[in-house]
Amino acid sequence: MICKIIGYTHGIGGPMITIVIIGAALLAIFGRMPWPALFALGAFTAVFFGAPVVASKITPGGVICQNGAVANKP
Repeated sequence: MICKIIGYTHGIGGPMITIVIIGAALLAIFGRMPWPALFALGAFTAVFFGAPVVASKITPGGVICQNGAVANKP
């Protein structure tokens, strides 16, 4: 189950957040969104998409996914 979630977020998450950030930047440029909110969105994105790196440093033997299933740890 966790491997399906990881695969889904890696597949669709990047393009989706790219569109969201471009849209938010356009809203900020035209004065419909405050600039601090745009910076907060950027910080949230960095934390959200950087979380796997942080988690792998905390738990180096974490979940290993191969072909959509959890693989046995060596």
